[in-house]
Amino acid sequence: MFSFTKMDDRFELMRRMGDTVGAPLDLAVAEGRLTGSGVRAAAYRCAMCRHGEDCAYWLEDHADGAAHPPGYCRNRALMEGLKART
Repeated sequence: MFSFTKMDDRFELMRRMGDTVGAPLDLAVAEGRLTGSGVRAAAYRCAMCRHGEDCAYWLEDHADGAAHPPGYCRNRALMEGLKART
């Protein structure tokens, strides 16, 4: 079921994932490397993922950073692409 609370929670996970792997989404948007529609698509992919709880734990375990998002991340390719251009 869709809820704005879930979208907010997932967007926060997605933002944290970008920061953790060296692909900050806010910077990518500010530099024009990620559009509003790109952010919406990524947020939707994240919201539809069944690994939200796993992701939160993964982020806690990688508070000092990580080279790559976990394999189950639906935005892994996006994060890797943004990181490569940072």
